Order: sequence, then C-alpha cells, then structure tokens
Amino acid sequence: MKNVKSLIRRIVSFAAAAVLALAAVPAALAVPGDWAGIQIALNWTDPEGNTRSYPATPVYEREGCFWAYVDAGIPLGELTVSMFAPGHDYSFYPENGSVLYGVSDAGGMLDDYTMYVEIYATEWNQTETFRLYVSTQAQYPMVAAPTPVPTEVPTEIPTEIPTEVPTEIPTEVPTEIPTEVPTEVPTEVPTEIPTEVPTEVPTEVPTEVPTEAPTEVPTAVPTEAPTNTPAPTEEPPQRIGYAITIGDGIPVRQWPTYNSEFVDVLPANKIVYVTGQAYVDGTAWSMTDYDGKWGYVRADMVRMISHGEMQAYRDLIAGTEVPSTTVEPYTYNADDLSCYGYVTADSVNFRTAADTNSKRIRQLKKSALCLVYGTENRKGEIW
Repeated sequence: MKNVKSLIRRIVSFAAAAVLALAAVPAALAVPGDWAGIQIALNWTDPEGNTRSYPATPVYEREGCFWAYVDAGIPLGELTVSMFAPGHDYSFYPENGSVLYGVSDAGGMLDDYTMYVEIYATEWNQTETFRLYVSTQAQYPMVAAPTPVPTEVPTEIPTEIPTEVPTEIPTEVPTEIPTEVPTEVPTEVPTEIPTEVPTEVPTEVPTEVPTEAPTEVPTAVPTEAPTNTPAPTEEPPQRIGYAITIGDGIPVRQWPTYNSEFVDVLPANKIVYVTGQAYVDGTAWSMTDYDGKWGYVRADMVRMISHGEMQAYRDLIAGTEVPSTTVEPYTYNADDLSCYGYVTADSVNFRTAADTNSKRIRQLKKSALCLVYGTENRKGEIW
C-alpha cells in the first residue's frame, strides 16, 4: 500500500512538470525581438511578365517597423507580399502572395501620421503586429526624433522631529468649606387693590359729504386741412421752323433717347426743319426734317434761326441772289429754346427751385453743358 501511494505521487509530480513545460513553450517562441528575424519582400510583375522583388528592411530604433523602397512609377495597388520567419511557424495576415490594398506613398518621413500597412504574425495564439512603410522617393526614412521624457527628480521627504510632550502638573483640589444655611423668614403677602375700569366714551362718526362730479368737456377734433395737389410741370411750348446745327458731328437718332441708334451725322451750320419737340426724362429732342430724311436731334445742338435768317434761306432755295449767305453769330436770348450754357466753377448744385434751401437733385461738374430756359431773380441773386 505504501508503494502504491509513492507511485501516485511521482505520477502527479511528472504531470505537473509537463503542464508547466508546455505552458512555457509559447512564451519561449514569442519572446520580444523575434520581429528582427522576419523577412518581408514586395513583388510586382511587369507587363512583359518579369517579376521584380523589393526587400523590406527593419528600421533602426523602431521596433516592429519595416521600410520598403520601390521604383517610381510602379502601381502600388498591384504589389504582392511574401514573408518568412526562420525557426518559427508563423501564420501571416495578409497571407503570402496576396495583393496589398490601401498602400500609399510614405515619401521620406516615418512617423505615426504617415500611412502604413499593418502585418500580423500569429504563433501559438501569440500575435505580433508590424508596420510596413512603402516609399518611391526615399531609400532610407527620416525618423522623427523621439520626445525626450523628463527625468523625475525625487522629492526629499523631511525627517519628522518628534514634538516634546510636556509633563502634566497635577492641579491641587481645594478643600470644600460647608456653607451655612440661613433660617427662612416668612414673607408677608400684600392685599390686592382692585383697579378702576374707565367708562368708554363713544366717538362721533362724521357725516360724509358727497363730492360733486365734474362735467366732462368734449375735446374739439381738429379738422384736417386739405393738401394742395401740386400742378403737373408744364412742358415748354413747341418750337417749329428752320434751325441750324451748332458744332460739327451732330448725331441724328431714330428715336428720342440716348439708347437709340444713329441714323445720320450732321455737319456744322446745317439747315434743318424742326417739326416739334419731344421731352423724355427731362431731355428735349427736336424732330428734324432735312434732305428728304428725318430723325431726332438733341434740342441744345440746334438753334432756331430768326425770321431774317429764315427768309434768306428761303431765297437761297428759290434761287434768288442773296448778298451774303453767312449766318450771323447767335445772340443769347432767355426765351429761346436752344439757349445753352456750361458750368465754369469746379462744381455747382442743381436744385428743384431757385432757393439754396430747396432739394438738391445732383451736383454738376465743371464744363457740364446745360439747356437754359430762362433766369429768375431771388433775393438779389440770379438763378
């Protein structure tokens, strides 16, 4: 019986040692630093069927990082991967021979912000992760300098000095002296004197006098004064008769507007017949007839000729000998439609009425040409 118990103990001890040994196998196979033995290569088959291989190298001082330099122009989306780990039975993901998806050019910088491909190697339920950077620009990466970790300076702990505990001095307890109890003397009780209650005098209530209500005086409603409607501005009277052009290159338009096209250009001192005026947006246009043609000319570019000038022109047309066909210079006439002037100052205010307090329409600049209809004397000033 004793031998059987001893045999059972030996079997149990051997089984426990075997379990511990098997548990230590994965840790021994996946010790730190195994990534240095892994070999990674990228492959690409060119259009002629030739296979090109580009090995990936471990990055110095970057554990678990590999750098692969491939030729420029190679489509990164067609690279396949092959991996091998001597002395280990790794299963890789992505698998050998598979195409790498999502590959981007790492350029020349290796850091946590650059795109990379993650590779997983699993053995005995132990998985290691690696980073693969692919570049077509740099054979060796530029490794970002690590951030220095400040050295922690230990704080000196002061030595606690024990506080001296003073010795307690006992307080002397005085001896209690008995107090003499006096003999109680009875107090005489006084007789209660009744208090006289005063008789209540009634207060006279005043009679309320009614207040006379004031008579409401009606408020007079003001009558709205009628507003005088301003009379429409009358257009100047129509001028009909012969006129002469002022200046050279007078444009003749098809319609009385600046947007109308030119139908002709009249020279200086051209005699035309005016059949009336049209007023559009404050501008006067004369309808002219000449040489069997007609059109609109701005009214300030022609001058209505006098009766004498008109008769001389008619005689000229009729073939009557005229002593002189020279047109006399025009004299300013305030009532004439074709009178015009120009601004000599740097700028003047163009107002709605002959008054400095009236509304200003706009400001006229120097040399601006204006059509003058007449003058008005206001407070000693000519407008």
